Amino acid sequence: LDRLRDRPKGEAVVLSTLQVRHAEGAWRSFDAIARNLADEPSIRGIIVNARDVTDYKAAEREIAVVRSNLLDAVESINQSGTLFDADDRIVLFNRRLIEMFPGLADVLQIGRPFEETMRAAVARGAVQAADGLAEALLTERLAHHRRADGVPLIRTLPGGRVLSITDVATQAGGIVSVTTDVTLQVTAE
Repeated sequence: LDRLRDRPKGEAVVLSTLQVRHAEGAWRSFDAIARNLADEPSIRGIIVNARDVTDYKAAEREIAVVRSNLLDAVESINQSGTLFDADDRIVLFNRRLIEMFPGLADVLQIGRPFEETMRAAVARGAVQAADGLAEALLTERLAHHRRADGVPLIRTLPGGRVLSITDVATQAGGIVSVTTDVTLQVTAE
């Protein structure tokens, strides 16, 4: 509250989260804002507005743990894993995706639409399309992605690498895309 003396009269000061012991003994967290209205004749005091954010802070901590566990799981798989939201924008992806497509590292960004990412992949030659068939390849890949039916799509990349791409719909309307390098299996056949 000392900071209120240095502020122009009536200007609000945001106080850091305060810890207050509840009557039952548990500690509660409050976010507060204070305003010095000591010179206001009808008030002559300091007004403090506070809200209990204990449950919010606990939920934030829980979300951070869940997110950390999810990212750890996605990074642990051998395949490339990408999650798209209901608007078909990248929500998260693992390092394996960048390893598979190093020339797209600057394009692979959270929030980027799938179609925009695929168009960049075609334009940069990261995916193989016969002369004049780039748009057809793009159309086919977009349709496969949007179906998200779990049926693998096999694609050969420049350099001969063979990928199996599986898109599956999530309950929230998004899509999980898993890409597996199957070059060894295909060449062994």
